[in-house]
Amino acid sequence: MAPESALIVQTGNDSESDAMEAVAAGGQDYLIKGRFDGDGLFRAIRYAYSRKQLENRFRKVNQDLEAALRELKQVQADRIRMERLQAVERVSRGIAHDINNALTPIVASADYLSTLAATERWGGRSREMLLGIKESAQVVASVVSRLRAFYQPSAGENEGTTFDVGTVMDHLQHEVSSGWI
Repeated sequence: MAPESALIVQTGNDSESDAMEAVAAGGQDYLIKGRFDGDGLFRAIRYAYSRKQLENRFRKVNQDLEAALRELKQVQADRIRMERLQAVERVSRGIAHDINNALTPIVASADYLSTLAATERWGGRSREMLLGIKESAQVVASVVSRLRAFYQPSAGENEGTTFDVGTVMDHLQHEVSSGWI
């Protein structure tokens, strides 16, 4: 039987409980044999048809709601993934910024010391250490570049910093003379 068809159960038992069980199993109405006339049959058909229409509408609404719920869950999952990526992007930006800020004086100091070393003819262990500092700084700068590539700064975003080279050099000279380096 097609699921959209109405079912009327006719029972030979005089028990309404048996008839109600049949309705509970999928029938829309019931008739007890010998206890109905034309009007009763017409009423049963009309009620069964109406109940089946309602049942079909409820089934359709339920399917639509289930589909909407699945779509909502997918949209929610997508939104959560997007928010997590945005959080990772913000963290990456912060990390790249902090590392870059810490790296700038290291690179500048290493460059300055390289210039001093070349004029004063440094050699041996001091020159090796200086080269090690510069190489390590380049590795860290590469990590910062990869972080920046991850979050892909938008056009127009300030990626560089403007500074006065003279002030930086004065600061570095002070740090070198104070024994910091």
